[in-house]
Amino acid sequence: MKVLNKIVGAMCALVFAASSAFSAVVLDGVPDGRKHEVKIPGKEMTRIAIDGQKMRGFRYKLEELEVDQDKEAGSVYVQPTVSGKKISVFVVSASGMTHELVLEPVDTLPLESIIIREPAPKGGVKGAGNGKSVEKAGALEVSVKRLVTSMAQEQSLSPDVSFEKLNVQMVLWKESQLVMVGRFTSKSLVGEAFKLMNTSPRLMRVAEQELYKPGVVAVVVESQILRPGEESNVFIVRMNNE
Repeated sequence: MKVLNKIVGAMCALVFAASSAFSAVVLDGVPDGRKHEVKIPGKEMTRIAIDGQKMRGFRYKLEELEVDQDKEAGSVYVQPTVSGKKISVFVVSASGMTHELVLEPVDTLPLESIIIREPAPKGGVKGAGNGKSVEKAGALEVSVKRLVTSMAQEQSLSPDVSFEKLNVQMVLWKESQLVMVGRFTSKSLVGEAFKLMNTSPRLMRVAEQELYKPGVVAVVVESQILRPGEESNVFIVRMNNE
């Protein structure tokens, strides 16, 4: 299958999954008011979360950041709206600690995920809030790659993954046709397979990051440039929160 010949190259798109878990910058939160300076993509979204617990508050200047809150996960996705300057934000955790981050937008940086790891409370276990830790990122990446491979082969490669064949018309962009052709579901992930067709008289360029939204951990587009009438396989993997 054509897409299988490209699957290794397409896996480079998993770098964009940093917005959820894979390529994470881990910051050790301390109660001494120390600032953390960290580089973020200047033109893409960055996920900010606290390891093991939800975020209680996020303070920032409206004119400096575009912020999308994921209330269910207790994290935020941010994208700079200014360039050439550092951006200060304050993250308040459920434990009551406040962390000041100084974000430096860099145009050439790929998507990143910023994880704040707080010290364990006395008599407690570090990161025990919801059982999800940064250390699980490697296992998640393996699971995502395995699921994408199943989607490329149009069949489940594991007894733990159920496959449902579909033919559902979706709405994406004008002068395009998007059809969901399959859904792959495991305990932790949901993979959705699509056929995207260019129905316009012009070239269509497809960027993976345009298909991201909170909860999505990976996007693979087989052909990112489509001539009129051409179609491409699109695979989107998201966390299974059901």
